[in-house]
Amino acid sequence: MTTSKVPGVDDAARAREVGKRGLRTFYRPESYPTLTASQVEFDALSSFLARGTSRVSSRVRISSGGMDGAFTLRLPDNPFGKFLNVQVRVLPSSQGLKLARVSVGKWPIPESLAIILAKGTADYVLGDRVGSLALKSIQSVSFTGEAISVSVSREPLARLRRSLKGLRKVLAPVSDPEAVRFYYGQLAESVGLIPGGESVSLAVFMRPLFQVVQLRSQDKDPVEENRAAILALAMYFGSWQFEALIGPVLTADLKASRPRNRNVVLAKRQDLRLHFIISAGLKIISDSGMGFAVGEFKELLDASHGGSGFSFVDLAADRAGIHFAEVATNSGQSARHLQQVLAKGEGESVFFPDIAGLPEGIDQGYFEGRYRDVQSSEYQRLVGEIDLRIRRLPLFKAEEG
Repeated sequence: MTTSKVPGVDDAARAREVGKRGLRTFYRPESYPTLTASQVEFDALSSFLARGTSRVSSRVRISSGGMDGAFTLRLPDNPFGKFLNVQVRVLPSSQGLKLARVSVGKWPIPESLAIILAKGTADYVLGDRVGSLALKSIQSVSFTGEAISVSVSREPLARLRRSLKGLRKVLAPVSDPEAVRFYYGQLAESVGLIPGGESVSLAVFMRPLFQVVQLRSQDKDPVEENRAAILALAMYFGSWQFEALIGPVLTADLKASRPRNRNVVLAKRQDLRLHFIISAGLKIISDSGMGFAVGEFKELLDASHGGSGFSFVDLAADRAGIHFAEVATNSGQSARHLQQVLAKGEGESVFFPDIAGLPEGIDQGYFEGRYRDVQSSEYQRLVGEIDLRIRRLPLFKAEEG
């Protein structure tokens, strides 16, 4: 089974940098833009992929002669085994992608068949010939020391960008845009009733919102109503960019009325409101493991040079948001339980943990000296303390019981 390294502070910075380079390459105007990534950057990306999901792990080794990749996929229950191992070698090429030594499990696969299978699988899953266009865009592959450079052709790359824009149409919808729009409007009305200039807890808006959610759930699926309400919260109090994953939510009138969320807080802090509600929104569109990895990635990045410092307080807000969304959508019973508790309006201490004594503002040197990485016993002890505080909250404790 393939294993990945544990991510550290430097890995967060490397992963962000290679991601930014990839986006710049994707939108460059020149005929043959080139993306270069080093061995350490691949290691960083692999570590965060493994941290975010237990279903996939990978190991990549780059040399001047090519790149060897080993990937392990955890399979659903079946009579044949728990894991699928794939190995492949990418060779230098001046014309497209060239593979060698491709194997799935114990069985070798010819290069030509492997490429056909890869294109066909991506085309089938993603639609609109995405896999074919992605492979067709590769113009050349070269290796220098421990780095790979991939030159891509502009014409198929432009077609790939257009295909990816329409990808949402072939994926299962995250939520009903009309329902999200309805709850977004409810939030806008509630905020409009609050005098400006003073800090207001996010809990103030939870009560009227989930009273409406509870009412609508009498003849609708409570899980779907909670999902739509949380996405509306994520858009209004987090980021409007969630709309790209939902569909058209904001009407012209809603776009013209900017969210009045600047003074909305959790634990008297605006940043914790953002951490909590964005993490809850991310949970709706991903699994909780990847949602935690996103929050952890951000905190490790803050610990690097120029960041605001690693914060276990922020991490507590991230994990509380993830658990909030889990309880809201796990089952009809837990969905109605959450509606009932929040509709009573008993304050943020029902769903947001005590942050007293949690370290924050930790720079890279101190983090590496005290905690080493996210697998160390001291780091795990603090995460365990955070989780215990969350489990003891009335909303989650009552639901588990």
